[in-house]
Amino acid sequence: MWYEAKSDIRSFKAKVRKRLNADETASRSKIQSEIDAAQTRIAEIDKYVQGLFEAKVRNEIDSDIFGSLSKTYTEEKAELNAKIADLILQENSAKDAYQKINRLYEAIEKYDSITELTSEVLSDFVDRIEVG
Repeated sequence: MWYEAKSDIRSFKAKVRKRLNADETASRSKIQSEIDAAQTRIAEIDKYVQGLFEAKVRNEIDSDIFGSLSKTYTEEKAELNAKIADLILQENSAKDAYQKINRLYEAIEKYDSITELTSEVLSDFVDRIEVG
């Protein structure tokens, strides 16, 4: 990868940008549709809870049913809010990819040649190593 980038940096950047844009576009649209669906469901839950409360005030349902349904809706809403927070984190991590690519370009430009694999070279080119 380093040799390819050094020989033709413009072509290398174009390839990386194309791949990153394709991945990000698919990921961003999927994440946004999931966020929209969760927000729509939260709005529905709010209406249901309001209706339950009004029915309780009018003595149309008893306290046990109100409590049970209210608890169920509250738990679902909390799960949806947690899901939205997680999706937003995923969306932000996609944006971090651009910063990582810029750090890669800086590392490529920093070295004229790599003849020895040193800790400095590794730290410039390797963000993390996962073992599974």
